[in-house]
Amino acid sequence: MVWAHSITREQNNNNMEKQFINAMRSIDWQPAIDIRNVGYLKDSVDPDVGWWNSAIKYFPELSYDANILDVGTWFGVFPRILKEMGYTNVECTECAAHNTGVRDDLQRLHQLFDIAPFEFEVTPGKLFSLPKTYDLITVLHTNMHWQIHDLYCIQKGDGIEPRITKEWQVVDSNGITNTFFVPWKVHEWQSFIDSIKQQLNPGGVCIMQPHPWPYDSEPEVTELLAPYIKEHSVEHSILCITKD
Repeated sequence: MVWAHSITREQNNNNMEKQFINAMRSIDWQPAIDIRNVGYLKDSVDPDVGWWNSAIKYFPELSYDANILDVGTWFGVFPRILKEMGYTNVECTECAAHNTGVRDDLQRLHQLFDIAPFEFEVTPGKLFSLPKTYDLITVLHTNMHWQIHDLYCIQKGDGIEPRITKEWQVVDSNGITNTFFVPWKVHEWQSFIDSIKQQLNPGGVCIMQPHPWPYDSEPEVTELLAPYIKEHSVEHSILCITKD
């Protein structure tokens, strides 16, 4: 990894946050909102909301030609901001299995942002590789640690035949959204950590935000992840995984 210059971590954090926010403010986001007018897109492009603040705190100060990968980029906001900051080797991924129903809008956003995500999916418990190695890998605001393929729902009710679906989110009669998921266990996390370390350059880091954080009552998982945990609560968690 090539560092731009030698500064303290506190200075680095302040510099990155200022650069990031300034870049965000300089972009006209209205064309993107016109494509996909949803709350969490608006939140992710509003500097006053602080959508990216937790992750930015742990960013290294990289040279502008560092190799950066944003995994599961979704709208593509994060790589768009990094490119605005001047980073020239920013790549990203998407997963077709996770974006059914919104794929057309995502493709329009990616075209608007001039990014070209490549297809990538992590299979729980399986080792994986990427086309090359990176100085920084981000997996932000992610539900990658959900085993969505293992979740089934049976629907029954008056006037309908019982059927099995893969639905994992319902809104109840009180308007409360209920989301169901099975999180990774120890061996799935171990496979991910082993694999992601192999995709990092010397000195590289993977910054990950598993959301939500369901592991406070699972000591085996928290013991495994302890060396990497920087913050953890239900809504805000940060893991920093570095190459050994």
